[in-house]
Amino acid sequence: MSGSGPVAPGIGPVPPDSAYIQLDQLGDLVTGIYSRFPGRAAPVTGSFTGTLEDGQITALHTEITAGDTIRTELVLRVENDGLRLGHGEQLLTEGILLFRDKGKLAFGPLMRATACR
Repeated sequence: MSGSGPVAPGIGPVPPDSAYIQLDQLGDLVTGIYSRFPGRAAPVTGSFTGTLEDGQITALHTEITAGDTIRTELVLRVENDGLRLGHGEQLLTEGILLFRDKGKLAFGPLMRATACR
């Protein structure tokens, strides 16, 4: 972290209340890093593994927060110029937060794609 705000790996300073996703794809398999930079809280970073099908990535995201391992389902809608993160009601099932109904997800603002360095 620098004095000017949070820093995303390979990108540099990012504004508060933002997110960063590094995505690697091989066929329909997807892996990556998802970092959140909440305005007043410490940044949270985790890794994910999943699949791409019909323009949507469904993955298992794992992060360690305050010493606890948290696993959540992550859904990203792929668009021409970036990704949108799915939000919706989740249930704890076998230690993983899963979406109750993926058909009812709301998708957040566009996270624009940037070229790899």
